[in-house]
Parts: sequence; structure tokens; C-alpha cells
Amino acid sequence: MLKYSITYDVVTSESCEHGDTSESGWYLPGGWKFPLKDEDGHHADTLKDAQNGEFDLTGTLSELLDLARQLGINSFEGAEWFYSADPEENYTTGENTSYCLHLDDSSMRHFDRVARFI
Repeated sequence: MLKYSITYDVVTSESCEHGDTSESGWYLPGGWKFPLKDEDGHHADTLKDAQNGEFDLTGTLSELLDLARQLGINSFEGAEWFYSADPEENYTTGENTSYCLHLDDSSMRHFDRVARFI
């Protein structure tokens, strides 16, 4: 079993002007997003939950690859992490959402296998 987590960043035209994101946090399958900070402010409980492993996912390589592909997460030569190169664009709101896959330290031995198949 692999242990991993997925984070997301949302960029709007306004946040882009300030060189920042409008929202970022953890993503869970089913489209559940848990922001660390959004327009309502900082969510200290979210950081505490993340530190306690609430957003850690476990699964087989196949499950990880399926989820990564659904989110457009790729492997790029020379990169030490996996991320979506082309953000999900919401044409109504102008928001662009990108995802990043983080392998747990114990799962890093699978990095090359994940990179090969993603």
C-alpha cells in the first residue's frame, strides 16, 4: 500500500495580480476540498487535521494512478514531485485549479514506478 496526499491551489485573476493563490489546501477523492486559507481567512483546524494525517490517502499503485490521471497530475523530467501542468479552468468564475501529488516518506521508494506510469 502506498501512502500519499493531494493538495490543490486555486488562482483567480485577482490573486494572480498579487502573485498568490486565492485558496489552497488538501483534496480528497469525490471532489472534497479542505482549504487551509480562503476568502474567509485561515482555517487552523485544517492544518491541525493535516498534521494528524486526516488527509493522508492509502491505496494501491493502480488507485493512486487512476486518481492522479483524473486530476491531470503528471510526471515531468527533472521534477521531484508530481503536479498538474494544465490547471482545471472554470470559465464561469475564472478560477484555475492545480493539483499536486505528495508521496509519504515511506512510499518514496515507489517514486520511479509512479513516475513511469503516471
